[in-house]
Amino acid sequence: MRWEHWFYTVPLRLRSLFRRETVEQELDDELRYHQERKVEEYIAQGLKPEEARYGAIRAMDGLEQRKEECRDLRHMNWIDNLMQDLRFGVRMLAKTPGFTAAAVLTLALGIGANTAIFSVVNTVLLRPLPYPDPDRIVQLMLSSPEWAAGRNVDAISEEEFIIWREERKAFKEVAAYDSGAAVNHTGNGPPEQIKAFHVSAGYFRLFGAPIEMGRPFSDEEDKPGGPRLVVLNNGFWRHRFGGDRGVVGKTLVLGGEPCIVIGVLSAGFAQDPTAEIWLPLQVDPNSTNGGHTLKAAARLQPGVTIEMARAQMKPDNEQYLHRQALWYQKGHVEGFTAEPLHDAVVGDVRTALLVAVGAVSFVLLIACANVANLVL
Repeated sequence: MRWEHWFYTVPLRLRSLFRRETVEQELDDELRYHQERKVEEYIAQGLKPEEARYGAIRAMDGLEQRKEECRDLRHMNWIDNLMQDLRFGVRMLAKTPGFTAAAVLTLALGIGANTAIFSVVNTVLLRPLPYPDPDRIVQLMLSSPEWAAGRNVDAISEEEFIIWREERKAFKEVAAYDSGAAVNHTGNGPPEQIKAFHVSAGYFRLFGAPIEMGRPFSDEEDKPGGPRLVVLNNGFWRHRFGGDRGVVGKTLVLGGEPCIVIGVLSAGFAQDPTAEIWLPLQVDPNSTNGGHTLKAAARLQPGVTIEMARAQMKPDNEQYLHRQALWYQKGHVEGFTAEPLHDAVVGDVRTALLVAVGAVSFVLLIACANVANLVL
C-alpha cells in the first residue's frame, strides 16, 4: 500500500517541484474557497459577517498553517528549507571572503587528494579485470623460500607450461605468453618498431579476446615448424592499415620474416601491457628448457576452487622435480602453485595503496579540523 501511495503521488510531487508558482496559486485559491464556504455557513447560522469570517479562520487554524500542512503532505517543505539554508550560507560566505577562500582551499586539498587516491584504488584494487569471469582465471607460478623472501614468481619454463597444459582436471584452458619484445616491421609504409607478444593458441580463448575479423591461431598452428602467422591489435590495424577490412591474408615483414595476417582483435580487448601484434609461441612438446622465460595463466574448471587446483598440481610438481632432481636438489624450488590473476597483477601495490588511502584520509580529517577551527 505504501508503494502504491508513493507511485501515485510522484506526478504531484514533480508538478509541485517544477511548476511551483502555479501549484501555490491553486493551493491558495482552494483554501480561500473553503474559507468562504465556511463564512457562508456561519452567516446562515445567524452570525454577523465579521464574526463569521473570524470563526471560519479560527476553524481552519489559519490559512498559512493549512498551507504548511499541505506542503508537508507533498514532501516539498524540505526543498524550501534547503533553499533557505543555501541562501543563508551564501550570504554568510560572501560577507567573509577571506574565511571563505581559506575554507574552500583547505577542503579542496583534502577532498582532491582523497578523490585522486580513490580513483587509483578503484582502478587497481576494486574494479575486476576486463575479461570474462575474471575470478576464474589464475596465474600459474613457482614458489621458493630463496626467492624474494619466499614470494611466488610468475616466470616459468617451456617444460613447466607443457606439464600444466595437459592438466585438465583442474584447468579448462592454459595459456603461456612472454613479456613482449620490440619487432622491426618493414613494408606497408615506413619501417617502425612495434610491440609483439608470443602467445600460445589458448591465450585468446583464456582471456576471451573478441575478434573483429579473421580468427586467432589454432592448436595445430601453434606447434614447432608451424606457419608464421600474426594477429593484429585493433589500434595498430587502424593506425597502420587505416581500418582496411581486406588486411586478413596480407603478408607483413616482421624481423625480416614474412608473416600472414589471420585476424584482428576488437577494440574492446584490454591487455596490460598492450601489444600491437601477437605471434604464435610454438612451444616444442619435447622441450627440456629449464630457463624461466614465460608466464602462464589458466582458467579453472567449473566447480573447481583455487585450493583444489593447487592440490591437483602437487603430483605434477613431484614428477617434475624428480625429473629435474640434479638442478632442484639444492632446494631452488619448493613447488608449483596458483594465485588469482587479480592478486598476481596487483602484487605488492595493494599494501602501498592501502597505506596511501589511510594517509589521505588523515589529510581530509585534518582539513575538516582546520575548517572547524576557522569557524570557531
